[in-house]
Amino acid sequence: PNGVAGDLKSLVLPQTLTRGWAVPQVISEGYSFAGNSGSVIGGTVLNHTNNFTVDFWARPDADASLPAEAISGSPGTGGQRYVTHPEQGGAGAAWGAGHAGMGVSLGRNGIGVFEHAGGYLPSLLTWSSEITDWVHVAVVYTDKTPWLYVNGKFVRSGLTSPQTFVHPTANNFGGSVYGYFSGRVWNYRVWNRPLTAAEVALLPGATAGTNFTSALVGKWLQ
Repeated sequence: PNGVAGDLKSLVLPQTLTRGWAVPQVISEGYSFAGNSGSVIGGTVLNHTNNFTVDFWARPDADASLPAEAISGSPGTGGQRYVTHPEQGGAGAAWGAGHAGMGVSLGRNGIGVFEHAGGYLPSLLTWSSEITDWVHVAVVYTDKTPWLYVNGKFVRSGLTSPQTFVHPTANNFGGSVYGYFSGRVWNYRVWNRPLTAAEVALLPGATAGTNFTSALVGKWLQ
């Protein structure tokens, strides 16, 4: 969608996938993040690389800076709304030289997929759209290239990373000094392979994960 609009206070999820009226199954208000350091939640450093999927539900309350897509530079050091701060790779960091962690910045004006290493924090994928309600986000990395799905539908592919290894991030939920997320997040998951488009289409719905749970690395913010 260009324009994900509404004013739900809670996420009604999932719904039946059969024809006819959608029947709400679960109501969640998600985890609330206040856009500052006081609401950051820790997680786990992951060692999976280059081919993986992350997905989550979120409802942003503030805009984010949306820089041009690039494979160099550090525009992600300010103005972001990181759902997860992209873990830093490089010498002396989480995974060493040649490694970078990815993270998603989400605002009411769009989504950025960033990678972080020494002197390196660009957005490899930038998607501009008005988002004023709960939205399901999935980022599929295939051979170091991010593909973005919104509400189960493909919307954009990004640039291929120049890093040797790119890791999914499941740590520092709510961001960092480079930008704190403002809004709500629910059900952040990491999968150990690029899910297919058909599988991604299932993630927002009632059967999410039931046919491919063996690929699930972990889930947070439940």
